[in-house]
Amino acid sequence: MQQHVATESSSTTLENRESFFNRIRSIWPEESPQYRLVLLSYDTAKDALRGIEREEGVRYFEHARSVALILIDRLRVDDSVAISLALLHDVIEENSTQWSLARVQDLFGAGIAEDIRLLTKPSEMMKLTDSGMSYHASFWYAPRRVATVKLADRYHNLTTLRFCSLAKQLRKRDETREHYLPLARYWGILDKEIEQILNEPPELRLEGVP
Repeated sequence: MQQHVATESSSTTLENRESFFNRIRSIWPEESPQYRLVLLSYDTAKDALRGIEREEGVRYFEHARSVALILIDRLRVDDSVAISLALLHDVIEENSTQWSLARVQDLFGAGIAEDIRLLTKPSEMMKLTDSGMSYHASFWYAPRRVATVKLADRYHNLTTLRFCSLAKQLRKRDETREHYLPLARYWGILDKEIEQILNEPPELRLEGVP
């Protein structure tokens, strides 16, 4: 998986299917297995997240697509599996009634299913991973591809944190300082971008005020 930091990115703006796949076609031809994997992942995530909204008032799929675009535009990732993971990373967490690891494995294979398992946050009843470590700490031991997707996910979540309650903003900032900023610095992935956001004060969102 090759990557470098780009100087510009439109990954935080709303995109559409055509503009997204124009990017994918610039990397792989439509008949390639890489293109077909991204296409299947895109359609699967869009269907699985249908009807779910984010706190900022947009459909949840926009977050999945934005994480994929951070990989493509900002990090110049040309790994179709990583882009697939970015699109699928919240499918089980947000739609557990219809999606399971077994279903992901049936559709995408054991490798992608295992990476999705690593990216899926345990339920509130189970704060530790199978190995007994915290979910956040587990990314130190995950493959680089998985860590890259998680850091892109955390970065995008930080860019929309102002739409959350102050308590959630503070909790996410603490998590990021403790776990994800050190991980980003270790890999050299989005560390400056994440640190810049953390250096900005949290915003107090008043009810009824956009």
